[in-house]
Amino acid sequence: MKAQLLALAAGLLVASAAQAEAPSQAFFTEAREAADARLAKQGVDLAGQSLSIRGHLGNDARLNGVKIARSSGSRELDDAVVKALRNLKVTAPPALVGRDVTVELGGATPTAAAASH
Repeated sequence: MKAQLLALAAGLLVASAAQAEAPSQAFFTEAREAADARLAKQGVDLAGQSLSIRGHLGNDARLNGVKIARSSGSRELDDAVVKALRNLKVTAPPALVGRDVTVELGGATPTAAAASH
């Protein structure tokens, strides 16, 4: 009986983790799309470069305190990205609100990045 309860509990934990991961992956994809749209609107062209930004997801659905987590190699481009993405409005799952996140920009495909407290 104990073994069955433990197995059931373990299964529920795995299912919960899988459900939590799906919205997080969707968030990173949507955040990248929002960033790409804002960059295009501001006339910032990554020109094939890739970089990572980091910011804090506030309760106001904005990515606050955007800074460069991994440089493109061009200080001018990095500065333009930070300026363009200040207070970027994003839709975040409740589990990520109040956390710092890192979003990959540029390159071929969107990738999930880190989220931390």
